[in-house]
Order: sequence, then C-alpha cells, then structure tokens
Amino acid sequence: MSAQDVESSSYDFVIIGGGTAGLVLASRLTEKPDIRVLVLEAGTSKLDLDHIDDENSPEYDWCFKSTPQSALNNRIIAQPRGKVLGGSSAINFLMATHASASEFQQWEELGNPGWNWESILAYYRKSESFIPPTAEQTALYGTGSFDRGLYGSDGPLQLTMPIGTGISDATWQPTLQALGIPSNTDPRLPGSLGGWPLLKYTDSTGKRSYAASAYYASIAGRPNLTVVTSAYVTKILLEPSEESGGLAKVTGVSFTVDKVEHVVRATKETILAGGAYMSPKILELSGIGSASLLQKLGIDAVVDNPAVGENLQDHPMVPLNIEAQDGVLGAESFRQPEVLEWAMNEWISGRGGPLSSGINGTAFLSSQSIAHHIGQSPDFMQNIGLHRDDEHSPFLRKLLASDSQADLQFNFAPAGFDPYEGGETLSRLFTHTNPGKYLGAVAVLTHPFSRGSVHITSSDPQVSPSIDPNYLDHPVDFELLVQGVLFMQKVFETKPLANYVRDREDGSGKKIQESFKIPTRIDRDVAEKLVREATIPSWHPVGTCAMLPREKGGVVNTQLQVYGVDKLRVVDASIMPVLVRGNIASTVYAIAEKAADIIKEEYQL
Repeated sequence: MSAQDVESSSYDFVIIGGGTAGLVLASRLTEKPDIRVLVLEAGTSKLDLDHIDDENSPEYDWCFKSTPQSALNNRIIAQPRGKVLGGSSAINFLMATHASASEFQQWEELGNPGWNWESILAYYRKSESFIPPTAEQTALYGTGSFDRGLYGSDGPLQLTMPIGTGISDATWQPTLQALGIPSNTDPRLPGSLGGWPLLKYTDSTGKRSYAASAYYASIAGRPNLTVVTSAYVTKILLEPSEESGGLAKVTGVSFTVDKVEHVVRATKETILAGGAYMSPKILELSGIGSASLLQKLGIDAVVDNPAVGENLQDHPMVPLNIEAQDGVLGAESFRQPEVLEWAMNEWISGRGGPLSSGINGTAFLSSQSIAHHIGQSPDFMQNIGLHRDDEHSPFLRKLLASDSQADLQFNFAPAGFDPYEGGETLSRLFTHTNPGKYLGAVAVLTHPFSRGSVHITSSDPQVSPSIDPNYLDHPVDFELLVQGVLFMQKVFETKPLANYVRDREDGSGKKIQESFKIPTRIDRDVAEKLVREATIPSWHPVGTCAMLPREKGGVVNTQLQVYGVDKLRVVDASIMPVLVRGNIASTVYAIAEKAADIIKEEYQL
C-alpha cells in the first residue's frame, strides 16, 4: 500500500516503530479481524535475508554515537540501534537471559501495581517456545537444571541452546563449580545465582528468531494489518487542552516517505514503540518534555515533563582475553577458508554448527561472592559513594547488600573481544585483527547506579539526539567492574578452563595480551586502567520514558499511557523504571505482550 493510500485510510491503532515491541503489538491487536492497525517503520524489511551481513551499515543501524564519556577517558561510544523491520532484535547477539523476581518487586514498589514477577513471567512464557536440549547438548553442557514449567511451549519466539563452537565451551560450568559456584537450579527461579549454558533466540537450525520472523512473517497477509517501511515519523501532532488540568489530544502522526510528508490519524489511539532513544526524541519533537529545553529549540511545550529523556541506564561491560591453546576451535579459526567453508555448510544445511553459536556460557553472581574469590572484604563496597540518592538508590543499595542478588553477569565465548574497535562499531567486537586464537569473557554490571539522558538538540527531526549514558559516573559502578576483571582472571586460571589457556610463561601469552593492550598479569592497577579504557556498553538502553508516578520522574503510568496526553501510549524498553539483569530483549517482548492485553481489556477487544 502506498503512503498516499495509507493517508486516506482509517486505522484503529497507529504504531510508531516496527521493532521488538511494535511488531508484538501489531500481531496481538490484529488477532481481532475488525481491528485495523498501521505500523510505521523507518527501516526496511530484511525478512528475505538469512542474516544481515553488516549490522552496522546505515541500511540496518541508526549508527548513533554517545557524547564523550568522562569516566571512560572521554571516549565516544557506538550506540547501535536496529533500523530495520524487527528493530534491534534483528541485529542483537540473540542472547535470551532473564530478569529476577526481586527486580519486578521493585518496579511494583516504586508505584507500579500489577507489574510483578508473577504477572511478567506469564508473558515471558507467552512469547516463547522453549526447545529442550538435544542429547548432544546435554552431553556437552550437562544441562539438567532447566525447569520446563518456567518456559513457554507455544509462543512465536524459538528459544534454544547452541551446540557450541568447540570443547572449550563445555568447561564453563565445571570451572565455576570448581570455584564453588552452583549450576544446579533453573536460572529463572527467584534468587537463582550461578553459571549456566546461555539460551539463544534461534530455531533448531541456528537461525535468528526475532520480532519480524516470529511475530510478523506468518501474519503479514492479514487484511487488517498494514506495515509501511521507510516511513520516518517526524512528530506526533497534538492539540493542547483548552481546560486547565485537561489532557492534550493526539490529532495525527506526521511521517515522510521519499521526503514527502504525510499525516495519518488513529481512531482509538497512537502507540509509540521507538525504543529508548527514539521514543523520547519523538515526544520532545512533539512538544512533550522539559519546557525550558523545548522553548530553546523553538518548540511549543504542550506537556511540560522534564522526566522525558532522563533516567537512561545501560549495562556497561569490560572484556578480558586470554590466548587459547593450539587446536582450540574458536571464532578466529574462521579466518581459515577451509574452516569457514565447513562452518557455513553446517549452518546452511540446517545442522547449526559453530556459526549458530557464539557466546555460550553465562553466570550471575553477587558482589559478596566475587569479593570472596579475589580476596576482597565483602564490606568494601558499602563505603564507596553510597551517599548519592534518588528514587532508585535505596533498591540498588539493598541489592548490593544481599548475597542472593546478582551484581555482575559474566559471559564466556571461545573468541577474543576487541573493546577498542568494538566500542566504535558493534560488528568489530568479534572481527578483530589481532593474531592468534582466544578465549574471552566479559564482566557486565547488572544494576548501574549511574544515570544518563537522551535529548534532542534541534527541532529538525533528521538530527540525531544527544545520547549521554554517563557510564561509570558513580564510583560503585567502577569498583564493581574492577572486581569483575580480577574475577575473570581467576576463572581463566582455574581448571578445566585453564587447560585450554596457552602457558603464559613461554612468552607467547605476553605478546598476545599486549596485542589487546593488556599486560600478561592483571593486578588491581591494571584492572582499573582496563576498565577506564576498554569498558563498552551491552547496548541495553532503557528508562527514558519511565513507568513511574509522575511526581517520581514518570513519563507513563501503569497502563503505559503518557502523562498529560489522551490516547497516547509508549510500549518499549524506555518504560523500564529500573534496569533488570541480563539481556533485555526477553523483557521487552514480555512488556509488549502485557501491553497488548492491557489495551485489549481497555477497549474490550
């Protein structure tokens, strides 16, 4: 359908953004044949491709950059976001980890009744189909800890376990067990800490399962669903309330296709699903945000809410690489044409193989556990800058003081992570040019105390927003990552994983480590330097349109309705008031599933 035809048609719901959340909503709302839904997506559809060749091409990625980060030696960090049907679920690392029950308890205690673990777990399950491990996977990983009752069995997304790149993958859990870290409970059980194989959003052949393939491909022919790609939304048209204390009204959505402007209107409501960077940008361009900021840019403030674009959170991570023994199959092995050809044949044939793998091991640990392993007093963290306060700090302090909550996540892969090039472009994180083969791990901060922001700097919709994640601004965040680096070294020195590490006494290890700008031996001074110069994000931005009471910095209420505006909702990662542990895609899917039911109930659909 052409943009002109869309402009002259009638729709019950207009969804801005055909990404992770937007396509879930489109799928669920159009289950009712008489409900007409329009999705406006700035990117194009790549459903005809088996994979995206270069995730960082402007064809697929918004290619955002951060402002200089003072705590990271003023580095400018890449902020990739999917500019394609399916959004960032089309270009992420496929990792499917989980939030914890205590995190959703905090969401509810912050003033969001109904957003609790029992509620959200049902929507995790609704979104997925868990494919149990094969006999080969069970033999490799020893995967006896998954409770099938906690996972969905008939949802659109395929949830599987990778077979692994090589034998080193099988060492992750035994190595953690040798350190006294358990792996005998399901990671979704409340309070679970330990190490596990990492689940992925892939089908049984190793191909990506994401919003476009899982939620949209099978329903693309629904007559009540219209998806327009290459449709760049410039703003939401608002009519200010004529009455004091009333709600502004949405009168339309302005978008361009081939540089021609169009306007479409929703008869029921407009839903913004642009993500943590684009949703606050569109709100501000539309006149919803800090009045002082908008007035400086010549934009009339329809709703004065300084919380729009604030509360930005992400998961900072720092990598550590160790040279692998000869014969260990890893990502660098694919530089050999014959190995790459074999791996490609495995993947294309449907057998999966190492190209369907990648990061295969994960662990969630408390700071107390980590301190024990590196010889640090567990009370050390309690004296580092905890005087700072905001709505979230009491909860974060409570998590930090608990020995049953995860303060750091660790991920393992038979690959070198290059933070120096990877911080500039996502695709360079694994495709580094350093010689040799590696085993790599990253330490990821689960609950950062630091808060950043994203705001427009121009009334021109084509200008990218200013993104300031404010990484490691809080001293607790810095200290936790330093401890994470020291713990990763401990893991690499522990058998059986240590059996696959090249002997660093023969000189070759020193050469390899220095190629990644890392000395052979990591002491605290080296760890601090590494955190400053090598920390990059996990690319999990949330919080910029937070679901909170308005007086606590909220942009949307528990129904995800924008304060001060009638018939306007935000449904995406930006509504998360506090960042949850692990990769956020699973939580965004669950949020969108819950939002669809909220909308259906409100309109009795």
